[in-house]
Amino acid sequence: MQVEGVDFNQTFAPVAKFSSLQTVFTLAAEHDLELHQMDVKVAYLNADLKEDLYMQPPPGFEVPEGHVLKLKKGVYGTRQGGRVWYKNMRGTLSELRYTRIEMDHAVFVRPSDGIPDIITLYMDDIGLISESLERIL
Repeated sequence: MQVEGVDFNQTFAPVAKFSSLQTVFTLAAEHDLELHQMDVKVAYLNADLKEDLYMQPPPGFEVPEGHVLKLKKGVYGTRQGGRVWYKNMRGTLSELRYTRIEMDHAVFVRPSDGIPDIITLYMDDIGLISESLERIL
């Protein structure tokens, strides 16, 4: 029941473009690269919310009558969840020397001696592509 302009101003969920995924998979096949995919469990809970966001308690969770819960972290189902997780993930990838490519907000590369390591984001799924799994895991 969030209202744009009241409860949120911006939404965004990281989703690699289909053309980017095709290009990355083509590179992987052409150069015999390692591919690894992972689903980040409770991904949105890894990012702090800056907005004040409240929710009614779920069934079975007891709170005093007339009280609600104030969220501290992004959760699935909120408009901010994907955006705050992406900002957190982008910062982490930057610390690991990955840079976002200009044509796609959900594709990151890190230079190496050979072919760069590549990370693709699709909501809370991460694709890892490299010449060596040891470099990316």
